Amino acid sequence: MTRERLCWGASMGAMLGYVLAVLTSYPIRILYDPHSESWGLIDIPGQPVIAWYGWLINAALGALLGMLIVWPIRRPLPWALVWIVASLALLALGVHERHWFRH
Repeated sequence: MTRERLCWGASMGAMLGYVLAVLTSYPIRILYDPHSESWGLIDIPGQPVIAWYGWLINAALGALLGMLIVWPIRRPLPWALVWIVASLALLALGVHERHWFRH
């Protein structure tokens, strides 16, 4: 297993894990409540929670899963695909968060 393939899998997995976490509650919705300084899986109505920390954890889990998936692959993987997926992910996240740019 070469380091390049592991980096490829980690890059793809982290991007997909982060985008899935932002756009859906998959794979795990981890929230941090700054008022009670606690972590949880459901948000408390009326209380602001921070989901970004959980999104980063999901990106890390996606990176690990991506590395495990590419582990048995023995042929070179195209880095151009990583750039295409990254561009599509950025576009999807921009569309999802467009309400921030309207004001």
